Amino acid sequence: MSEPKNEQLSWRVVPPEALGEDEWRAVQGLMRDAFTADLAFKVGLRGVNRLTNWAEPDYFRESRLNPQVAVQKGDLHPGNFQNLLVTLAYEGNEPVGYLYSADNTSGHKPSTRWLKMHTPPSLPLPKIGSRKYAWQREIAVHPDLRQQGIAHVLGYLSLAERHPKQPVTAYVWPRLLPHIFGSLREQFAFRDTTLETVYPFDSKKGTQQLRLVGVAGKIIERIIEPPETKSAVESAKAGLKRQ
Repeated sequence: MSEPKNEQLSWRVVPPEALGEDEWRAVQGLMRDAFTADLAFKVGLRGVNRLTNWAEPDYFRESRLNPQVAVQKGDLHPGNFQNLLVTLAYEGNEPVGYLYSADNTSGHKPSTRWLKMHTPPSLPLPKIGSRKYAWQREIAVHPDLRQQGIAHVLGYLSLAERHPKQPVTAYVWPRLLPHIFGSLREQFAFRDTTLETVYPFDSKKGTQQLRLVGVAGKIIERIIEPPETKSAVESAKAGLKRQ
């Protein structure tokens, strides 16, 4: 990994509602470009467009402002979502890196989801199991700026907002993106949990999706182990914008 060129980038951590319609469309375009580079030769451009809701910009934006919109459509599992955060890297005025995260709890009973959401991560929940996760919904980096550590800085800035003992969850497609799957497990100590079949690219052809779980504090430690990444993180923190 080469050192991020932070003198050319600015960084921002904001709630989703801080972004206007044009900004969300730019983020959607970034995701489309990133996934086209990674997946178009496997799932086709039509599959990438379906994944990124390219023909539905209003739905894309609204489902990020309120994930329950995606739950109602069947694109997300039912759950509670709070403390929504968008972490962005900009080159000039253009977003070149993006990560969406939120506190997330699941469970059949609303009382169970509420208890998980409001119990500190350091306290056990033996009768309920599981707890509030720092859900990493999606991440994208512009194809021309890969291998510069941008994703690592985005991950750090996002997880720095969470409790160090809070569990972190991410979802990957191990057969489609094995390098990302391997990196999360080997570099950042994520462990495998649930494997399921999902349909993000085609309503009839399923894809294996694996749920991974880690711990915020441990992941942060791993991110800043390389000196060049630690330097990049410190530079990003110094100029971080929250509006």
